[in-house]
Amino acid sequence: MSVLLWLLISVPLGAGAVLGLGGRATDRSAPLLAVAAALATLGLAVAGAVTRPEASAPLFTGMRAGLAVDGLSAVMVVTVAAVALAVLAYSAGEFGRDENRGRLPSPRTSGFPTSPTAHRRPWPPTSPLCPRSAR
Repeated sequence: MSVLLWLLISVPLGAGAVLGLGGRATDRSAPLLAVAAALATLGLAVAGAVTRPEASAPLFTGMRAGLAVDGLSAVMVVTVAAVALAVLAYSAGEFGRDENRGRLPSPRTSGFPTSPTAHRRPWPPTSPLCPRSAR
């Protein structure tokens, strides 16, 4: 059952690495791959919540590192996987045909202000009542 734990970690990590390193080559397949990975992760999460697997490996001499699914983590892993699937399925339908689907928009390209003061007037104000020589 320890394979289930490692798959639960490696499936989303591997899909994220493929999409992150793939660049523009993965633009068309990014939504499908992300939703498929999230669906596989949800299936692994449900299987992990039912079977409650444990795994451990030696870390240092006399000390072991371990992974386990207990009662709380069983609920949380299914909840996180279900929310991730819902968000990815919703966002897959939000992109247009010619948009870059593999990346989220950056603040500089999406029209959002880059700082809280981006839309404020410059100081000191320039007006007929305040000539430049008074500044």
